[in-house]
Amino acid sequence: MFQAADRPELARNTLVDGLKYHSADLEYLNQTFSFLFLRQEDQRVVDLVNHLLSDSPASDPRISTYLGTVLATAYFYRGHFDQAEDTIRANGLQLSTEGRFLSAKIEWDRGFQDLAVALIAQLARENPQNANIYRTHIKWLLETDQADQARHASLLRRISFPEQPQPRIDLLYAYDRMDDDQAVSEEALSLLSDFHDDANALLMLGDFAANAGRPKIAEKVYDQCIASALPSQGPALMLVEAHTVAGNHDRSIALARELLEQHPDWEKSMAPIFNGLQAIAFFALGDRESSSLYLDSFLNLPSVRAENLVAVANRLIDVGAVADARRVLEHAVRTDRLNQPALARLIEFELEATQSPNLPSNLRRLLEMRRPSLKLLSSAYQRLGRDQFIYLPSRNALLDDISLVLTGNPLPGRATDQR
Repeated sequence: MFQAADRPELARNTLVDGLKYHSADLEYLNQTFSFLFLRQEDQRVVDLVNHLLSDSPASDPRISTYLGTVLATAYFYRGHFDQAEDTIRANGLQLSTEGRFLSAKIEWDRGFQDLAVALIAQLARENPQNANIYRTHIKWLLETDQADQARHASLLRRISFPEQPQPRIDLLYAYDRMDDDQAVSEEALSLLSDFHDDANALLMLGDFAANAGRPKIAEKVYDQCIASALPSQGPALMLVEAHTVAGNHDRSIALARELLEQHPDWEKSMAPIFNGLQAIAFFALGDRESSSLYLDSFLNLPSVRAENLVAVANRLIDVGAVADARRVLEHAVRTDRLNQPALARLIEFELEATQSPNLPSNLRRLLEMRRPSLKLLSSAYQRLGRDQFIYLPSRNALLDDISLVLTGNPLPGRATDQR
C-alpha cells in the first residue's frame, strides 16, 4: 500500500517491524528482503539477517538456508566476495543450487569469466527448469563472444520447452551476433507463426528487432498485432526504433508522424516517447534545433524507465550527439538516485571532459552503490591523481576510498543504508 502511494520508506519500516512477528514465515521473509534488495538496502539486509540468526536460530532448515543465501547475496551485491563465500560455506550452501549459482556470479565479477561460464553451464544442465540460470548462461556466453555456444544452448532449450518464447528470442540474438541473416529471418517468421496471438512473445520479438535494427521484422510484428487485435502501441514504438537503429532516419521521422496521424488517441501517451527517437533522427540528419526541441519534450515526461533513458543516451552517442547524451544521463541520475547504469555512463563522460565539476560527488555516489565497475574506478583513480584536481576538497579521502574498493575492501564507517 505504502509502495503504491510512493512512500517506500513507510513500506520498508512496516515490513521490517513485522519481522519480530514473522521471523519463521518464509513468505514474509522473502517479501521483506526482496523489497530491501529492490531498494539496494543491502547493508540493512546484512544487519537484519545477522540479528535474526543470532537472536533465535531457525528450527526450520528452510528458513536457515534461505537466510544464509540472503546474507551471502547481500555481501555479493556490495562486492564483498570473500565474506559472501565464507557465508556460503558457514551455512552449508556449497552444494545447493542457490549457493553454486552465487559462487558462479562471484567468479564472473572477479574476472574469471571462463570459470564462471563453465560453472553456470554445469548448473544449467543440472537444472533445466531454472529460467534464471539459463538466462544468465546465455547472457554470459554472448558477453564473451561465444555466439555459437549461445545458439546451441538456446536451441536445446527451444526443443525442451517449445511453449516458451524466450529461447527463441535468445536464438535470434545468437544468430544476429553470427551475422546469419537467413537464420534470423527464418526463426523470426517461425516465432511469428507459433506465437501469433501471444502479446508478450510479440513484444519480445519487437524488442529484438528494435535492438538489432531490423525494421522488416519489427513491421511484421506490428502488422501481426493489428491482425490479432492485440495492443499495438509498443510494437509501433519498436518499429520506429528499429528504423532509427538501422540508420533509416528519414523513415523513422516520417513513420512516427504517420502513426500518430493514424492513431490520434496515442498523442498524449506516445508522442513524447516517440520524441526521444525523433531527437536522435534529427541530430543524425543535421537538424540540431529540431533535435533539441524533441529531446526537451522527451525529458519532460513525468516518468521514464531508467533503461529507456540510458538507451536513448547510447543511441545519441551512436550519432555523435555527445552533449545531448550527457544531458539525458544527468537528467536520469537527478530523477532516479538508484539509476546506477546512467550514473556510471555519466562518469565515463566526465572522465573525458575538460571540465567535470560534479565528478567527485558522482564518484562518491557510485562508491555507495552495488559493485561499481573496477575498470571505471581505476580510470577515475588515475584521473583524480592528475594535477588539475590537486586542490579538490577531500581529494585524498576520495582516492583512498576508491583504492579500498579496487582492492576488495569495504569502505570505513559505512552505516546502514537509509535510502
